[in-house]
Amino acid sequence: MAKIHPINLKGLWELGFALDEHTISSQFIGYDESGRERFQTERSVMEDLLYRSLG
Repeated sequence: MAKIHPINLKGLWELGFALDEHTISSQFIGYDESGRERFQTERSVMEDLLYRSLG
């Protein structure tokens, strides 16, 4: 089971939370053969689970 690290969100609401940070780090590594930017990204456990479920 993934551990969560709740983060209090401030805004125009009474109470809000995120389950964890989204991206831990992201480094630009160059362009692919189509000219698109490529990044080496380190994701939090929660983001990785979400990313894999949408892929």
